[in-house]
Order: sequence, then structure tokens, then C-alpha cells
Amino acid sequence: MLTRLRVRDLVVIPVLEIEFAPGLTVITGESGTGKSVLLDALGLALGARASANRIRRDARRAEAAAEFTVPERSDCARFLAERQLADPDDPGRCVTRRVLDRSGRSHAFVNDTPVTRATLAGLGETLLDAHAQGEAMRIARRDVQLALLDDYGVASPDRRNLSEAWRRWRVAQSELETMESYGAGGQEAAALLDYQLRELDELDPRPGEYEELDSAHTRLSQVDALRESAARAVAALEQSDPLRMAASEIGRLEAFDPALAAARESADAALALIDDILADLRRFAERMEPDPERLAELDARIARMHDVARKHRAEPHELPAIHERIAATVAARAEHSDRRQALESEVRRLEDAFRVVALEVREARRKAAGAFGDSVGRCMRTLGIVGGSLSVSFAEACGEQGLDTVEFLITTNPGHSPAPLGKVASGGEQARIALAITVVAAEKSALPCLVLDEADIGVGGVAADTVGRMLKRLADRAQVICVTHAPQVAALGDQHLTVARSGKAGIKIAPLSTEERVEEIARMLSGARITDRSRANARDLLALNPD
Repeated sequence: MLTRLRVRDLVVIPVLEIEFAPGLTVITGESGTGKSVLLDALGLALGARASANRIRRDARRAEAAAEFTVPERSDCARFLAERQLADPDDPGRCVTRRVLDRSGRSHAFVNDTPVTRATLAGLGETLLDAHAQGEAMRIARRDVQLALLDDYGVASPDRRNLSEAWRRWRVAQSELETMESYGAGGQEAAALLDYQLRELDELDPRPGEYEELDSAHTRLSQVDALRESAARAVAALEQSDPLRMAASEIGRLEAFDPALAAARESADAALALIDDILADLRRFAERMEPDPERLAELDARIARMHDVARKHRAEPHELPAIHERIAATVAARAEHSDRRQALESEVRRLEDAFRVVALEVREARRKAAGAFGDSVGRCMRTLGIVGGSLSVSFAEACGEQGLDTVEFLITTNPGHSPAPLGKVASGGEQARIALAITVVAAEKSALPCLVLDEADIGVGGVAADTVGRMLKRLADRAQVICVTHAPQVAALGDQHLTVARSGKAGIKIAPLSTEERVEEIARMLSGARITDRSRANARDLLALNPD
């Protein structure tokens, strides 16, 4: 759930902070007031591409931050955990932030950890699903469509079994491919590996050794400079006679005034500390003896490590890992033949097991496809797409999701051929079709926060009321934020925000009280001239809200 949005210097927003509530949030306002800037801000905070012209005039940079609650075991929680981006103090909270400067560069953060824009965008897909006019929708993606169909009609245990069977098969197959690569080079490759192993055995690089050698070499090569520095420090500290004299005088004065005991103790402690420092520096200087023979040994060892590392196109500190890997490869070759035969049999067995589960899932998908399409079609027609229908097209595939890919094919008119969702011509129809799919899928799917930009466009009256009630029903399963011009939809919101111009260049967004909602819905019903009748109609609409 989106809980808070903070914006600074984006387009016409100087400073803005909004808190969001669960359920259905409606956002209204007159045309041209800047409702779409909210969607721009959310997009910026979640990794959308942005240019410097979105920065408010006279500002150096724009910033948007969004705060979400993160359910345990959700896609978002897994995404954060896999990339070590979760907030250790509050794993149930996720804050995304984006800063855009005048040069066009942007900086992205997740829970105050810098990330790439691509990482932020990937996280954003698990947090929020935005349906806006003229932009590609998440539901138009085939992988999302397959997930929605599976949520609708394939049992969760079957899906988990399918994923696990695929994983086991691929792990064994990858091991076999690696083993086959060992033998691909024949005797020449084996001879090279044996030579490399003998050379590394002779060198015997230890983990952390190169760093130790480099540090020791630096110290020995600078012995004279280090000794001179220590001598200067000793000389400076030895000039402490004034302090010693002061300590002696304070000791005499203490006999006349016991209050000076603390001063005398501090002076004594300072002298003791100076003596300790002098002792440490003298011991350090004694250890810093020139050792040309040891320096030569270090030079030779470091040079040898560089020479061997160069052959492997690596850095010297990587040699222990290379040594370990080559030793493992040579050992694996020794048992290659027997292990390969057993592994080939295991791969065939695991592939057969995967295909058994995948065929069961395929059958469940085909059974679910008809009911899913019928439900979406009915929902589309309820939303005013008179000839609306949806069918599910299957194609062969082989992957973690089984032996199928799917594509939703849409018909908006009985005389038209079915077409993919992303190619439906009308933007308004795209929004309503996506809404119909979302509503049907929400019966069984775990959905992210949904942001709908004018999902009611092109509908009014009874149809607009239907859209509102669908959104209300959808908000029982997921947080829904809807920009709307329909008073019937606005009246059904659990939270009502309005956008209005503020000053010469800016907007303000604020939640409405009950009476303020009456005025706003009355404006939506009658325009600029609000009458008692339009207020009465607004109250009637609000009274129909089931909450």
C-alpha cells in the first residue's frame, strides 16, 4: 500500500506531501489543474524515465519519494531481500526516492541505498500498477497475463511444484553442460589445466597473502622516511619541560589549597600519557630497521604473483580462488566419465518429471481460460464496450512457467478480429479493458497498489456508477487510487483528494471533509455554477456509498 508521497520542485509543485489511506482513493479537480502531475511524481519515484524539463522553473533539481507498506512474502519483499535492500529496522516499510537535476541526470534510492534506475523500475513493478492513457500497461505483458491466468485457475501447490521441477532439471542440466565443457577441449585442454595447476601448486598463493606482501613491501621501502617521521614526533614530545615544571609547582601549591589536587592529577596524567607515547614511538623506530634482503624477497614474490596472474588475465589477489577452481576442475575431470553417465540419466529423469507437472498445469490453464475470458467479457460489456470479449491464445514454450505462453486477445466490436491488448486502438477502451481484467483477476490474485488515470473516460450515468462500484469492489482486495471526472466514481471513494491551482505557478492537493466533498461533487455535476439542487444530488450520491 502507498502510504505517503513527497514531492519537491516537480513541474508546478514547489513542495507537497500527501498521505494515502487504504481502500479507494479518488482524486478530482478541474481540467488543467495538474492531476497528472501526481502520476508524474509517482512515476519519478518508481524509476520512470524523466527529463530535466520536468523540474520546476527556477529550481535546480526535482525530487519525489514514495513510502509503501510491504507485506511479508510478497513479490516486493522477495525483490528487496534478494538484493539486500530491505530496511533492517522495519522490513514492512519501503521508501523509494529519485532526484533529477538540470543536467538530466538522476539518482535513485531504495531505503536510502543508492540503486540504478533499472533496479528502481523493477521494484516499482512489484509496488504499483499504473494504468494511464497512452502508456503501455503492465497487464499488456505476456508474463503478467500468464500470472493472472494462473492465479485465477491453477492451484498454488501445482505452480510451486512446476517451478521446483524446472529448477531441479535446470540445475542438473547446467551441471552436465559444465561437465561437458571440461572434456570439450580434449587432450590439449587437459594438458593446459595440468600445467596451470602445477604452476599454481608451486606458487601456493594464500588468501590475503598479496595484500600482506604489498603492505610489508610499502613499509620496508619507506623505512628511512618512517624513522625520520618517528624521530620528529619524539623530539616534539620531549620538549615537555614546561609541563613538568608546572606539575611540580602545582604540587607545592596543593599543600596550601587542596582544591588544586585535581589540577595536579591532570598534570601528572598528561605527563604519564606523554611518556607512554614516547615509549611507543621509540619501540616503533627500533622496529623500523632496513632489511634489504627481506625487501628483495618481497620484490621477487610480488613479481612472481603478477607474472602468474597475468597469464590468467586476473589480479594477483584473485590467484587463490583461481587455484582452487582449477584444482576442482582437474579433480572433476578425473571422475568425469562415470559422473557424466549418471548425470545424463538424472537429467532425463528430471526433464520427464518436469513435463509431467507442466502438462498438468497446461490442462488447468486451458480449463480456466474459458471461464476467465467469459468473466472479463461480461465485465467489459458492463463497462460500456458492447461487443467486448476476451479470449486466451496459447503458444508452445519451455521455461519455469511450463510449456505455454499466453496472450489475451481482445474484441471490442463483433465485426473486428481479436487483437492483443496493447494494440487496441482507443485509449479509453484500453483503460476499461484493463480495469475489467484487473477486477476479474483480483478475485484470486495478489495485486499491487493500482493507480488508474481516468478509467471512467468515455462513460457516464449508469455506466460510470458501474465503474465506481467495480473500483469499490476491487479496493476490497487492493489499494486503488483513481483520477476521475465522474461524480458517480468520486462519491464512492474512501478517501477524496482534490487538486486545485495555488498562486501563479503551483497546485495544492488536500483531502476533503464531508461538506467539502458535497461541494466538489456538486461542481462535477453542474460545472462552475453550483446550485442547491446539485448539492442535493451530490448528497444523494454520497448516501449511496456502501461505507
